[in-house]
Amino acid sequence: MKLLCFLLLSYSFSSFASKDGFPNIEIKVEDFEVVVVKKTIDNLDIKGRLLKETMRWNRGAYNILFPEIVVDLVVPSFSGLNLTSKYKGVSRNLYTFNQFNRVTFYYSLFESNQIEIFRDNKLIANVYVIYKGKEKKHHIDYSCDRYDVQFIGLNNYPLSAQCYIVTYGDFGKEKNILKIAFTVPHVQLPNGSTPPFLVELERPMTLSQTLFDPLKNEEVPFRISAEFGIRSKRLKTAIGFGPYDFALIDKGESIRRPTVPLMLYANFQLSPDKSFRMFNAMIYNESYFNNAGFYYAYTNSSLDNRLLITPLLGLQSINIKNHLSKRSFSDFIGPQGVEFIWNHAFDIPGYIVGMGLFIAPGSNVDYKNMWIRWGKKYFWELNYLSYRNDEEELFTKSWGVSIGIPFFQLF
Repeated sequence: MKLLCFLLLSYSFSSFASKDGFPNIEIKVEDFEVVVVKKTIDNLDIKGRLLKETMRWNRGAYNILFPEIVVDLVVPSFSGLNLTSKYKGVSRNLYTFNQFNRVTFYYSLFESNQIEIFRDNKLIANVYVIYKGKEKKHHIDYSCDRYDVQFIGLNNYPLSAQCYIVTYGDFGKEKNILKIAFTVPHVQLPNGSTPPFLVELERPMTLSQTLFDPLKNEEVPFRISAEFGIRSKRLKTAIGFGPYDFALIDKGESIRRPTVPLMLYANFQLSPDKSFRMFNAMIYNESYFNNAGFYYAYTNSSLDNRLLITPLLGLQSINIKNHLSKRSFSDFIGPQGVEFIWNHAFDIPGYIVGMGLFIAPGSNVDYKNMWIRWGKKYFWELNYLSYRNDEEELFTKSWGVSIGIPFFQLF
């Protein structure tokens, strides 16, 4: 029953995933201006404004995060006037209200799609929303942080970028391709292609490219740089150690001592969201307690990939030795667990806060293993671990703080 609760909990959290994102830049409506470019010489007074309270962030192609806002277009009304607008292939009639023809819809501020205004199927105006701010507004998604992706240039253009790694090749020889998708408003490639753009890198490098701004009739040179590993290793390991308090009660005989345990961690990646995980906690000070586990893990993501929920299904072994009584004891148990990871915690790129626990549902022993982690490449861990077997009159517990350090990678 408890295991079932873990599974339901993980899927419940993932169902809260939203298209709304978490930008790392601030966008102000005052930095944008509605510009109407007439295509005819009629005297229609076309005006537009941005509704500040409607600003929101959303995900689009390649999962790129971009801001969008409602545009309100208004034209004075008079008899026989038949106006329509067209944006992203969708046509909308301007409706009459208080002697005005108007239309409202969401407009993407970081894309290049223009709004077209037609009168009786004849194009009479193009409408653009132009960035006029003076500050650099580049949203480089947290997915790019580990690859140190940078855009050099494009300072006068707002930009949003998303990154992901694609692995190809035979087992043990996989190689990485870093894909960087980005969007910049009102520019295009020399061949006329409009955003979003996709760059694929097979090795760390700085790539020079040129875009074209048709509104300014000028070329826009820029560079993209990135650092990433060419090979993708499936097996990653780490070691941990630090001060712990260790207590053992064996048939009424009590031992309590400070110690420095050795922790081993391993993660064998099967796919981006599935893996085998292993751990071993060796707590020793004349008497010892050894706890090893092997688990299948599958990860669900929520809240724009900022929250990861990972159920852990597997088995563990317990080995205890009392140096005073010379008694040794071994056991196999089946505690199941779950881990929660908060990515980019406190808006610090790359850093995580992790919380997890194992419990023994339906077992004849009482086992608890709880931890909290904080870090990036290296991590700190606060851990509490206990095992009780009433039939054997055996109880052990330990708690302390350790630092985790990457060890080696294989395959």
